[in-house]
Amino acid sequence: MQKEETIIDILSKKFTHIEKYTNQTIKLDQKIQKAIIFVGFTREMFDEFFRSEQQQVTFDQEILCPAFNKLNEKNNIIIQKIRDKKEEIYQLNFPNLFENVQEHIDDSLIILSKILLEKVILQLNKSCKFHFVINYEHFKNQLLEQQDQIIFDTLLQIGKFKFQSYELCFVIPSVNPQQVKYLFEKKQLSKMIEKPLMFKTTTYQEITNHVKNSLDFQSREEQKEPFYGYTTQLQNNWQEELLKYINNIFFSFQQKLLRWQQQENIIKVDSNKAYFKIFLQDFSFRCRQVSINFIEISKTIIQLNQIIDKYDQTLGEILKGVKNQNTFKEFLRKEKINPSDMQIEKFQIENQNLDKIINFFITYNYNDFKDLQIIELQMFQQQLFQWVQYYDLDLEFNFYEIKKVSASITQKQPLDKAVLVLGETRVGKSTFLNVLQNPENLQIGKKLDRLIYEVKKDQVSPIKIGHNLISETQFLQQLEIGQIHYFDTPGFNDTRSEFKRISDLINIYEQMRVIKQLIIMVVIDCSEPFSFINKIKAAFNPILQMLKNKKEIPNLLLVLTKMGSNIREEIINNWEELVQDQLQIQYPFIQEIYCNNKKCLSFLKPDQKEVSENPTAYFQQIQKKVQLMITEMFQDESQVQNNLDSQFQIQEELLKYYQKCYPQIQLLIKQSIVQIKCGIEKKILNSELFEHKEQIEELIKLIKEQPIINKLNMLQVLGKLKKWAQKFEDEQLIYSSLHQTIDNIEIMIQIGKYLANTENITPVSLELFQKWLEKIVFKMNTIENTIYGVMAMAVATVSPLLVESLTLSAILGVSRVLAPRLIIRYIGNMTVDRLFLLLKNYILKRLCNSMIGEEI
Repeated sequence: MQKEETIIDILSKKFTHIEKYTNQTIKLDQKIQKAIIFVGFTREMFDEFFRSEQQQVTFDQEILCPAFNKLNEKNNIIIQKIRDKKEEIYQLNFPNLFENVQEHIDDSLIILSKILLEKVILQLNKSCKFHFVINYEHFKNQLLEQQDQIIFDTLLQIGKFKFQSYELCFVIPSVNPQQVKYLFEKKQLSKMIEKPLMFKTTTYQEITNHVKNSLDFQSREEQKEPFYGYTTQLQNNWQEELLKYINNIFFSFQQKLLRWQQQENIIKVDSNKAYFKIFLQDFSFRCRQVSINFIEISKTIIQLNQIIDKYDQTLGEILKGVKNQNTFKEFLRKEKINPSDMQIEKFQIENQNLDKIINFFITYNYNDFKDLQIIELQMFQQQLFQWVQYYDLDLEFNFYEIKKVSASITQKQPLDKAVLVLGETRVGKSTFLNVLQNPENLQIGKKLDRLIYEVKKDQVSPIKIGHNLISETQFLQQLEIGQIHYFDTPGFNDTRSEFKRISDLINIYEQMRVIKQLIIMVVIDCSEPFSFINKIKAAFNPILQMLKNKKEIPNLLLVLTKMGSNIREEIINNWEELVQDQLQIQYPFIQEIYCNNKKCLSFLKPDQKEVSENPTAYFQQIQKKVQLMITEMFQDESQVQNNLDSQFQIQEELLKYYQKCYPQIQLLIKQSIVQIKCGIEKKILNSELFEHKEQIEELIKLIKEQPIINKLNMLQVLGKLKKWAQKFEDEQLIYSSLHQTIDNIEIMIQIGKYLANTENITPVSLELFQKWLEKIVFKMNTIENTIYGVMAMAVATVSPLLVESLTLSAILGVSRVLAPRLIIRYIGNMTVDRLFLLLKNYILKRLCNSMIGEEI
């Protein structure tokens, strides 16, 4: 299968293409003092300007970039030197300079044309002057203000060169050389087009003569920072795509490392755990040393790959050793990933291609590129540090296991009356419910030389009967029998996992709490009479976990399955001798219920005579008897009223994990605040924060209302922060870790409800974060108050000269001119509000630069 092309592949091809055509040497005559630049004309149109002159003047013509022009035959870039009796002059044809207003032009051609024109100007004498002849067809449908703006960004910003004022010619070509429309405009940058342009009809020859003999030519000026007009915005867009791609690479690698810590076949095997710890420590140490500046990404990838290269082979062998185990397969299934998604391998990035891209951006877009930062790498560094610090506590594994329990806890529907059928795996709960629901559907079958109860082959039952060690019933299964709701439940001793058993118990507990009139039907396997006491304990211990008062269970019905004939009577008659007070202290209610025929029922084994002679009649008899017992119990509301003093006490296995994770909640809260801060810093660096000023103020208000996060308000505050982050960050990538962190905290609090006592959480103060946010808002307000009046006056006439002359050295301590990079963001679609917003974001980025990475 062909490898999918990445943004690195695409940009590398583009820049290789551009580099190929811009590396050629251009030699021009330094003595020539004039040049006419024709913009937006095809080769055929360009030739029309000089067709009638060809007998009167001498032409030297060079097609620039022959290979390029071969691909672009109609739009040749041409350098033409004309000599007549008076002077020599260069005529330069650049068809593809109108950038975003020319349709169906490859963006590579746009950048290539701009770079080549810069090289041409650079090769001409510094005193050489220029005049522009423009094909008006390309942008005549633009608004007048936008036309002027496009000209300003297209013609007056050519890399290292700019023109402060200009005279130019507008031409509307025609197939008839005698019907060409022409307009000469002499303008200053401070004066925009205020009225429709009035064209006159003339010929190509007249236009050429008028330009050469009657018009002024303008000098060039060098500017401190190269600027390439709309192509700068193209590069900014590519940079954003590239940054998103790199961020995704680091996020994906972080997810791999997280999964390794969640997988029990790795983290619970001492040798595997120890080796992964060494790798994690080494990788984290190197990762903290690398720069998060995008300009150094190639170096960063090399350094991180060096560490991965030391460990990837052994880590691959570890993975290979566990991938065939059932628990690992189940893990992959739940995570919806393949084994390859767990493989720790070097970052698959061609450094040669990446270097080429970075060098291109440094050369042609350095000002916007130099501040680009990889926020996901910054967050990854913090996450690695925490993983290493708390690695021995197995936090991620514990969180993962606790999350599995939490994910299995479902919302329960309140009911007026119901029967909960409880017991260990394989005691016959599902079989017994089949008897109650439809006794005619059951028969006696045979499996491995033993008789069993099974559903007839021509019948279908919603309750599956299992005969394996693993419980067939995996979730609470509700069914209605004779207007009474019954719940078939998973076995207490299900061998799937400890956490599965715990989540089953919590679901049973939650269902128990919302039933008004409740009967607890406990099913016990009595196939081995001598293990009777142990079976009683195994059946009732999980139930007692849910009760504060463990001495009494008034709404209890006992079903003794797999009984032999008369076994129950023998146990009743010899109770004292058989039990010997082994149940009296912890289970004082058992004897009374066991001996009560209205609360205890025997369900015989299939090999007993009473069953085998007529199984259906026996099943029907059991059905009627149980229905009578249930009906009588519900008639006595005092027996079944759910007044159980319930409180679930978490099992030891989960408690052990919980006690490891719970003290780290404070750390997770701090981590979530840092993650929110990183997202805000990303907006600052991308010059996008002013759009979210109201949301920042909303966040400050939220923090002021609850400046300290403690055990009581934790869920409320974190829930509000999570909602705030979802509105603030559209892409979601930067806050994916935040949502994961808050989810972990919420799960811990949710599971904590089932603990009688939990440790207190050290409160987390948000004071420093609030002050950090308030400083940003203060800077925002200062910027608006300082520049609004000047800015409003400047953009009221959409005057590039006034905007360009606006320097903010008093505020920023810089003297560079801001306007070109501000205007170009919305070329062809600029409004006063947009320009004002861009300027504010630009200044804020400079003012807040020292606040990036500040400790909170």
